[in-house]
Amino acid sequence: MTTLRDVALAAQVSTMTVSRAINNPSQVKPESLAKVRAAIQQLGYQTNRAAKALVTGSTGLIRLIAAEYLQQAEPYFVLLFAGINDVLNARGLSMVVSRQLDPTVQCDGTIVMSLPANQSKENDLQLLSKLSGPVVIFGKGPDHYDWVDVDNAQGTYTTTQLLTHLGHQQMAFFGINRREPFVSERIQGFLQALEEAQLSVPPSHITSQVTAMQSVHSAKLHAIEFLCNHSVSAVVCVTDMVALGVIQGARALGLRVPEDLSVTGFDGVYEHTLFDPPLTTAEQPVRAIGRRLAEALLDRLENPLAPLVQELFPTKLVVRESTTINTLIRNL
Repeated sequence: MTTLRDVALAAQVSTMTVSRAINNPSQVKPESLAKVRAAIQQLGYQTNRAAKALVTGSTGLIRLIAAEYLQQAEPYFVLLFAGINDVLNARGLSMVVSRQLDPTVQCDGTIVMSLPANQSKENDLQLLSKLSGPVVIFGKGPDHYDWVDVDNAQGTYTTTQLLTHLGHQQMAFFGINRREPFVSERIQGFLQALEEAQLSVPPSHITSQVTAMQSVHSAKLHAIEFLCNHSVSAVVCVTDMVALGVIQGARALGLRVPEDLSVTGFDGVYEHTLFDPPLTTAEQPVRAIGRRLAEALLDRLENPLAPLVQELFPTKLVVRESTTINTLIRNL
C-alpha cells in the first residue's frame, strides 16, 4: 500500500511537506503543492479522505438538510438515514445533517428534504443555486433538478378508497400545520377518491391544525374537539403519528376503533405494537427512497450531463384492524 513516504520520494519533498500539503495546503509553496498533487495521483494514494480531496477537490462529505420538525430518533428519519448511508458507505463517503440551507457549508453535494410550499419557484432556485455541488431533492422540486419522492396522492387515494368501499361516507382528513407539499398532495389524494365515489366533505372536515412537532398529543386534543362537534365514521390521517393521536382522542370520548370510528395513517415505519388496534396505513419504502436519493446524487457527481432523475415511489396499502365496515351499513 502506498505510504506518505512513497509520495514524498516521488514528489522529491519531505514527508512533512506532504503532510502539510494534505492537511494545510495554504502553507505549502505552489510548486511543491503541484508536485505532491501529481505524486498522489500517480501513486493512487487516496486512502485518506484529505489526500483524495487534494487530487479531486472532493470533501468526501454529503449533506442532508432535514426538516426542522423531523427528529433524528424517529423511525422515519432513521430508515431514510440508513438508506442514504447504505450507498454512501459503499463509496467511502460520509454524511452530515443540518437543518438550514446554509450555502457556506462545503460538501460534495446536498440532499434536501422537501422545499417549503409557501416559497415561489424563483426563491427555490435562488436558494438551491447557492448550495455547494449538485442537489437532489426529496420531494418534487423545480423542473431542472433531480428529485425523488413518494407518491403522496396515491397513498391517501388508496386509504380513502378502502374506506369508501367499506361504506364510509362521512369522513375527515387530519393534516399538520406545515406548509409542506406532501401535505397538500395527500389532501389531493383524499379528495380524488371521494370525488370518484361521488362523495364530498365540507371544508371544516379537512383540518391542518395538528402541530407537527407534537403530532400525537396535538392530534389527540384536536380529535377530541373535532369529534365532539362533527359526526364522521372515518378519519384519514396525514401520518401514522397523527393517526395514533386520533385513536387516543376517540378512546378518550368512549368511541371504539374501528367499530365507531375507522382510522387510517400514512408511513408504515412504526412497530405494529405501538398501535391498538394495529393501524391500516399507506406504507412507504423509506429505506429504498433513501438509497435512490444517494444514488441519484452520486450519479450526478460523476456525470453532470446525465438525464434528470424525477422519480415517484408507490406506496403499499396495508390493511389492519383500525378499519372496518361502516356501522350503519353493517346494521342494515
